Amino acid sequence: MSSDLMTLEEAAVELGVSRRRAQALVQSGALPAERVGARWIVSAERLRWAEHNLWREAGRPLSQRSAWRLMKQVRTTEPMSGPELDRMRRRLRSRANHLSMYVHPSQIARVRESSDVILGGRDAAQVAGAPIDISDKTDAYVRASSVEEIVREFAARPVSDEANLVLHVIDDHLWPFDPEQRYVDAWVTWLDLADSRDRAADTLLDRIVGGRS
Repeated sequence: MSSDLMTLEEAAVELGVSRRRAQALVQSGALPAERVGARWIVSAERLRWAEHNLWREAGRPLSQRSAWRLMKQVRTTEPMSGPELDRMRRRLRSRANHLSMYVHPSQIARVRESSDVILGGRDAAQVAGAPIDISDKTDAYVRASSVEEIVREFAARPVSDEANLVLHVIDDHLWPFDPEQRYVDAWVTWLDLADSRDRAADTLLDRIVGGRS
């Protein structure tokens, strides 16, 4: 097997979790993997991505409701150190269920124009005034009840690599955005970028709070 690929058992060892926990991470999308025959195979790149976003501290992960409550505090908090920012980012992963998808590039513009989505990521960062370019990847916040229709309308399919659409799915009754809102705010945008290890995250952070303290 290529040195860039590993079995699920090997990935579990690298993450410091049980094989059963690794299987649950695959099923939830937190650990992207490909099924080859009877085995799950994980690439080193996707393992690093999962490790970057895996919440490891003791206790249960935040619920979506608690994550959005914490978000309100973050918007008014004092500047945080690098480790504090990363700890907060990991906790706030539970703000949504994050689905990595691929749509034909010709559909990206239509996704961005859809009234069913609120845009995050680089689209929202540019609106927030960060001097960055729009990429081919789109972050879109959607209601849970809209996911099936969006997937069908844009022929989106789940992928573990080379996603160009990330659907951040929020329970309908917790939808935190205003009716006329088209973009998430700067802090949520930063979370999108930092979660995907986009270097634009630091550019936006400079805009929000003057960088890491």
